[in-house]
Amino acid sequence: MLMKVMLLKDVQKVGRKGDIKDVADGFGRNFLIARGLARPATEHAISHAAGEQANREKAREALEASCRVVAEKLKGYDLRLPVKVGEKGQAFGSVSAHDISLALSAKGFSIEKEWIVLDESIKKTGFFDIVLRLPYGIETMIRVIIEKEEESTKVPGKAKKKK
Repeated sequence: MLMKVMLLKDVQKVGRKGDIKDVADGFGRNFLIARGLARPATEHAISHAAGEQANREKAREALEASCRVVAEKLKGYDLRLPVKVGEKGQAFGSVSAHDISLALSAKGFSIEKEWIVLDESIKKTGFFDIVLRLPYGIETMIRVIIEKEEESTKVPGKAKKKK
């Protein structure tokens, strides 16, 4: 005998969360339902799941639209980052995806460091075209300008005091 179950979690070789599957009675009752992986697929449960699916889809579409708006705003954006530089143009330290993410956050853009495609940290001054891979396959490019930190751009209170 077969029974209809609605999966509450992804189950390998059975289906994904929200799927409605026909499974053997014993497998459904003794394994899937007993372990909280599924519940019987009643008409009420199916209609409730359809409503939840529609809400998740609307939320996903809204998030994708907001990612597209952010990508469009950032397209061709120039981000200037001042760093301490030695005599030969080498930076003291380096600029990482985390640093770029923080600088973009300071400018009002909420960009996760995981979205910044950076093969290795930037260790010298110059212009660098950086790809941002936002969720849903949305990509944009910004230009990061690493420049020598001037006296006027230094953070107050960070200078060493002489004794």
